[in-house]
Amino acid sequence: MDRFVAWEGFANARDLGFLPRVDGGATTPSRVVRSGTLAFVTEAGWGSAVSAGVRTIIDLRNDHEVGRIRDAALARSRKGVFPPPSAPPPELQRVRVPIDDTEDVEFWQEIRTAGLDGTPLYVGPFIRRKARQCAEAVRAIAAAEAGGVIFHCQAGRDRTGIVALLMLSLAGVEPSAIAADYALSGPALTPLFASLGMPDQTDLIDEMLRQHGTTTSEAIMDVLHGLDVTELLRNGGLSDDELGAARSRLV
Repeated sequence: MDRFVAWEGFANARDLGFLPRVDGGATTPSRVVRSGTLAFVTEAGWGSAVSAGVRTIIDLRNDHEVGRIRDAALARSRKGVFPPPSAPPPELQRVRVPIDDTEDVEFWQEIRTAGLDGTPLYVGPFIRRKARQCAEAVRAIAAAEAGGVIFHCQAGRDRTGIVALLMLSLAGVEPSAIAADYALSGPALTPLFASLGMPDQTDLIDEMLRQHGTTTSEAIMDVLHGLDVTELLRNGGLSDDELGAARSRLV
């Protein structure tokens, strides 16, 4: 089953449905979509999203990031490189939940010094230290109005990957399927980097992982090993009702 979303202008976007669960079932499709930047989404793309049932957009980016990629998208559309992007229609609820916690300078310095930044090796330390921020993102998905939810950051790989990992773990998805979904963002980002005129970071990340003796899938499997996602999110402030509501998005 191809879970990638083909709506015009969406980047690195895929449905979190159709994934195998440890109880033998599968996650429900058309309820939760992970994505990269929405800066290139056209009017037709938004129309497709609305027609598919999407009603809420959750933005995981930091304040300083908002508008930066959109300006680049507008500039390239004026050159005829892409169709003109469009703002989300008014029927879509928009929610901001920045999860990076950039004020925690000590943490990010440690991550960069250890050569983990931008790789899946930072996911474990992040979710342990930022349980509250992780819980806020899951809470926003749980609290969204009826209909589908899209959550995104810039590339749709790291922050979006973390929230996807938490949601899929909460839904009881098989760890190997969670790791495989995370790894899909590598090749899926090549067109986005090309469209922005930016170097593709995938080879650099793979080399950093080789230096640590691992791969993307192996690193995510290590994160999932022994992870009690319910306890993590409870520690971050989620109630049992909120946990149930988040899980019901996919189950």
